[in-house]
Amino acid sequence: MDQIYDRPDKTQDRFDTDPELSYTIPAQLYWDPVVLDEERQHIFDTSWVLVAHRSELAEPGAYVTAEILGQRVFAIRGRDGELRAFYNVCQHRGHALLEGRGRAKNVITCPYHAWAYGLDGSLRTTPHFAGPDRHDHPGLDCREMGLKPVRSAVWQDWIFVNIRGMAADFQDFIAPIVRRLEDLNLAQLTPVATLDFGEVRTNWKFLMENF
Repeated sequence: MDQIYDRPDKTQDRFDTDPELSYTIPAQLYWDPVVLDEERQHIFDTSWVLVAHRSELAEPGAYVTAEILGQRVFAIRGRDGELRAFYNVCQHRGHALLEGRGRAKNVITCPYHAWAYGLDGSLRTTPHFAGPDRHDHPGLDCREMGLKPVRSAVWQDWIFVNIRGMAADFQDFIAPIVRRLEDLNLAQLTPVATLDFGEVRTNWKFLMENF
C-alpha cells in the first residue's frame, strides 16, 4: 500500500492544541526519520520515562530491563537496599548484561567474556583479560570501568529514568501530573500482570494514541 503523504483537505491546518478540536497530525510526523531524530532530542532525551514499579524490585538483586529508542537500561535493587539504574551495556565489548526481568545473585556477569559487576555497578572481576589476580592488567583501572549510571527517580512507587541526563529536575517534571492524579492514591497500586506484545513495528505515537 502506498504511503499517504498528505491529508485530503489542504485548505487549512486542522491541527489544534486542544485535542477536542484537533484532527490527526500530518502523516509525515509518523514516518519521517528526521522527525524521529527531533523527538529523540526534544522528547525522550529530556523526559523521564517509566520503567518499573518498586514492588518488582523488592529484593536485593531484583532487576527490570527496558529499551528506550535503542538505549538499553536496567533498574536494580542493591544489596544495600538502594535502587539504581544503569545502561545495560558491558564496558568491555558492549554486550547486553541482562534480559527481561529477574534477580541477580551476588554479581551481574556479562554472557560474552564474563566480566562481572557488583549490584552497585562497580567492576569486580575481568577473566580472560587481566592477570592471575584479575586486576593487574597494565592500564586497566577497575575503579574507572564500572557500569555507567542512568538518572533515576521514584514517585508513588513508580520508577522513572532519564536516558541522556538532560531532563529537568524530576519534581518539576512530575508536578503537572501530580496535580491531575493526586486523588487516585497511586501508591496503593501494584502490578498484577504484564502484557508483552513483543516488537511492534510502528511509530511510537500510534501506540500512545491507541492505548
